[in-house]
Amino acid sequence: MKKYLKLECKRIAHEKRLWIALAVGLFISVLHWALYVLPIRKYLSEFEGKGIGTIYPHTWYEKWIGGEWWTLLSYVFFIILPLLAAVPWGSSLHSDRKSGYTKNLFLKGKKSYYYISKYICSFLCGGVTVITPLIVNILLSAATLPSLTPQAVTGTSTIFANCMWSKLFYTSPNLYVLFYLVIIFTYSGLFSVLATAMGAITESGFVALVFPFIVNLFAYIIFNSAESAKFVPFMFLTPAQRSGEATDFTVIVIEAVVLFVITALLMTVSCKKDETL
Repeated sequence: MKKYLKLECKRIAHEKRLWIALAVGLFISVLHWALYVLPIRKYLSEFEGKGIGTIYPHTWYEKWIGGEWWTLLSYVFFIILPLLAAVPWGSSLHSDRKSGYTKNLFLKGKKSYYYISKYICSFLCGGVTVITPLIVNILLSAATLPSLTPQAVTGTSTIFANCMWSKLFYTSPNLYVLFYLVIIFTYSGLFSVLATAMGAITESGFVALVFPFIVNLFAYIIFNSAESAKFVPFMFLTPAQRSGEATDFTVIVIEAVVLFVITALLMTVSCKKDETL
């Protein structure tokens, strides 16, 4: 198992599509900071010497790419999130089986170890690819704007009283952001694994890569039409909670479990049906 894990990690590190996905994510992240966060810094001088309670400056918690949902770049990043997660390693199982690469591997180790390692590494690759640009954006935003605890009375945040974890946001915003990053990492990993699992049952590697994006887009159209936006990953994966209705943590957990079960079953069935010697 350890041998397969090491091999997968080395292959991922040398995969060009990983660096392309990271570059795209970082480009959006840095551009968002330059266009929407950095310009606000010039207004900070207005708050110098003002008495407490007079006026309150914007904080980075409300302005980083995940802290707001009204800018184009925030929308673009979270709508293509499944693609960013799947592109680096989502079609690797498909290409491995098609090229005959697995045939050589199975002569040296258990087939099940390969599939388990593929699942783990694909999950981690998807999570890291998406989280890295977000962390960069957070660091840039935190270096630009104050880390003051947001105040609900300013009306500058999209987190209202009925929003999920609203109390946490207005008391411990760092924890709020951390918990949301964990959620985003988890879903990004699952999107990547979903693409990987689809690679075993489709003849096209491209279809496998875009499948998570299509599923997310389809859910966006269907649930929005039914006025049930809280079920759409695109909506609840944005920390600013872009959904008009309150985000439900139970929904987030259930959908993550469903994705895990589906991907685990697909990988298990693919492993059992793989007749490669």
